[in-house]
Amino acid sequence: MRRDLTVLFCGINPGRVSATAGFHYANPANLFWRGLYEGGLTPRQLKPEETARLLDYGYGITDLVSRLTRSSGDFV
Repeated sequence: MRRDLTVLFCGINPGRVSATAGFHYANPANLFWRGLYEGGLTPRQLKPEETARLLDYGYGITDLVSRLTRSSGDFV
């Protein structure tokens, strides 16, 4: 656990593809990794399996709920 993060990205819960892959925003249709790069937050577009590299830039990532649900309303 790091306490010196510049940014903490927080999702609601993992989708089916991410839960199966074991990495955040693993669905190829998700624009998260592309957005980090195109927004200038990373020097290249990272892949979901490189999630741990976010720490190199002072970023963290988590979900409010760590288990897969069909929709965000399923865990309320």
